Amino acid sequence: MLESVKSASVKPGSVFTIADYGCADGGTSMPLLYACVKELRKTHGDDLPIHVVYEDQPVNDFKSLYLRLQGLIPGPKSYVLDFPNVFVTTCGTSFYSQCLPPQSLNLVFSSSAMHWFA
Repeated sequence: MLESVKSASVKPGSVFTIADYGCADGGTSMPLLYACVKELRKTHGDDLPIHVVYEDQPVNDFKSLYLRLQGLIPGPKSYVLDFPNVFVTTCGTSFYSQCLPPQSLNLVFSSSAMHWFA
């Protein structure tokens, strides 16, 4: 992931968008996404808007995700709290359907949901 972030082409004035498919409560991916945001800040500075989209089933517990990102429950360090110009949204559409517009993502990650692909 970090090599992909380092080699990603970023156009001036664009938004860098990362998606976590099958995010659950976000705890699994937060350390990796923290490292990705840190690398983007190191390479492109604070002016680059970073958008993180957490995708999961409509019945997912997105509340725990937001509480964790805001540091209101224990969990990994939050890139939302530590870096400026970072935006987080959720998508309650199964990844078996199209979740986001074509060509809207720079990087996609999935770990917790891999068992659903079988």
